[in-house]
Amino acid sequence: MTTPELVLFGIGLSGLIALCLVIALMGRALSACPDTGRAARAGAIVIMTAFSAFGFGAVSMIAAMLPILSSQVGLSPLYTALAFVAFALGTGFAYAAERLRRIVLEAAERVAAQTATAEKSLNAT
Repeated sequence: MTTPELVLFGIGLSGLIALCLVIALMGRALSACPDTGRAARAGAIVIMTAFSAFGFGAVSMIAAMLPILSSQVGLSPLYTALAFVAFALGTGFAYAAERLRRIVLEAAERVAAQTATAEKSLNAT
């Protein structure tokens, strides 16, 4: 690997690690809720695992494309590749955060439905 490829790979992996830590912190913050905490914790672990796998693949593929980008006239290959990495990781992170939000919302709806059912059964007796 050449120096630009190593720089790209290092910056891309640093960004990936930082975003994985943010997902873990979001899961930890959401796990404080007594009703949806288990779902948030489990969802954050699964989402972080999938995000890291896809993110590592994206960073690796873009680093492998760096020689192709450098052969194009007028493109700064490192900056172009960094833009691709930032776009790929940002899009993946946005999806991961939305998915975690949906997991917690679905868990809250299940708890609310169970609570309503329990209240109806107590009121019926």
